[in-house]
Amino acid sequence: MSSVLAVFCRGAIKVKVYAYDVSRGKEGCCLPGYPKHIHKEFPSVTKESSLPSHLDAVYYSYTDRSMYFFKGIYYWHNVAFNPLDRRRTNKVKGPWLISSKWYDICDVEV
Repeated sequence: MSSVLAVFCRGAIKVKVYAYDVSRGKEGCCLPGYPKHIHKEFPSVTKESSLPSHLDAVYYSYTDRSMYFFKGIYYWHNVAFNPLDRRRTNKVKGPWLISSKWYDICDVEV
């Protein structure tokens, strides 16, 4: 499998995750076993740390080499994610207040 992979989430009620092999161009979607329900692809460490429905954003930090999920004023961290892991191991933990990790983000009314 290629090390170049793009993952997309889509859906209003049942969020699905689509994995795409970028190196294969138009033929790259979807990888075997996809689409998957978001909770199957990103299982939680505990029941309390399960991802919410209708995420606002997902962010990959090149600095931390980590993936983060956002909803409202909270974030979840994919603690098992490693970009070099060909098996794409995922385990989500959270929620925490966004301001507890990113101090320099201004508060804005949404």
